[in-house]
Amino acid sequence: MLLYIKISLKVRGIELENNFPEQVWCKLKYNGNRELLIGVCYRTPREQVYGYKAHKETRDLINEVSNRQLVLMGDFNYKGIDWATNSEDNDIST
Repeated sequence: MLLYIKISLKVRGIELENNFPEQVWCKLKYNGNRELLIGVCYRTPREQVYGYKAHKETRDLINEVSNRQLVLMGDFNYKGIDWATNSEDNDIST
């Protein structure tokens, strides 16, 4: 997992407390004391790799960062999402 940051930006890498397996994060300082959390995550679609717990770990990750200013990028592999209607099929999105 990689996160490229322009060298002139004031950032430092951080680790979150959740157990999401593939993630990388940094904090970007701007406008004095303001911070922006930047993260890249990958959720594999293959249950053989992380089993059924990947969905719970994704929720835990989002809950941990949800009260911060952040940019979250990545591939979450939720094949059951219909982006046109913003809905999902619970049976195939796990």
